[in-house]
Amino acid sequence: HLQIAVGCVYYNDVKSLERLLDSTTDFDYCIMIDGRFKFHRGEPYSTDGSRELVEKYNNVISLQLADVTEAEKRNYYLSMCEELALQWLLILDSDEFVRVEGDFKQSIQDKFDLEHNHYIYSIMSKRNQADYEVYDEKPRLWYEPAGFRYTTCHCCYERFDKVERTSERPVIEGIKIEHDKSLRTEQHTRDWRKFIDEYQLVVESQLGVSL
Repeated sequence: HLQIAVGCVYYNDVKSLERLLDSTTDFDYCIMIDGRFKFHRGEPYSTDGSRELVEKYNNVISLQLADVTEAEKRNYYLSMCEELALQWLLILDSDEFVRVEGDFKQSIQDKFDLEHNHYIYSIMSKRNQADYEVYDEKPRLWYEPAGFRYTTCHCCYERFDKVERTSERPVIEGIKIEHDKSLRTEQHTRDWRKFIDEYQLVVESQLGVSL
């Protein structure tokens, strides 16, 4: 039996999370981590009912970690993969969800059996209700996720125990990722933009440069 988990970090995004979790019931685990990022204003943990919603789902592992960097927070679900000895991890943001259109687990197994030198796999993605699909450039589906660590943001990572021997990533069939911010509240959007602006000022101060 191929076991696969979802890894997701969130903060005050209850409506989007319900859609995400409803779409991932076929996954063995959803490792959900609540808490604000470092430099983010507000309460340490979600106050809009997000955590209470998350914990209603049987396949959820609910965790809390606040006042840390994005990399530190995301590395927490990688540590859980190591603890649970999970071989596969799909990474989603809280405003994303999946559409299962076939036996995606069999597709993973088939691609792995054919080319087992890969540690990152691609999945088709649709962005913000667009009418087209693209191969997602983000590191989405990871084999042996405990061997990875984030360095800064969700796109920056390293694998410290093995090297992927080719940059051409196999595409997994039977599943697609959709990204849609429409369920996020205006307050969530304002708070996030303010956090990004303030975080940029902190980084510029530390580096002594203007980004």
